[in-house]
Amino acid sequence: MFEDILILIGGPQGSGLETSATVLTRAFAVDGYYVLSDREYYSNIRGKHSYIHMRVSAEQKFSLRYPVDLVVAMDAESVFTHLLDIRENGFLVFDTGTINTRLIG
Repeated sequence: MFEDILILIGGPQGSGLETSATVLTRAFAVDGYYVLSDREYYSNIRGKHSYIHMRVSAEQKFSLRYPVDLVVAMDAESVFTHLLDIRENGFLVFDTGTINTRLIG
């Protein structure tokens, strides 16, 4: 059993972020962990960047914090946006097919 892990899941709205957070929250809660999460999103229906910031702990916690231990990027924009949010020796999970994606803007 781990003590505390901070997770950030990012991607475009409509890509399954809410479902991912719900499944993870239920799985961790069933296993006896406390889960605190917050969702950041734009005021549109689909396409803009969105993310869920979660803290999973063996003891009840009342705040989220940075840097996080794990970033799960569902698109290249999430990698660009949240790469610096990962703690030293943290983890980034992403689709390697997005490696040659260029940031425009």
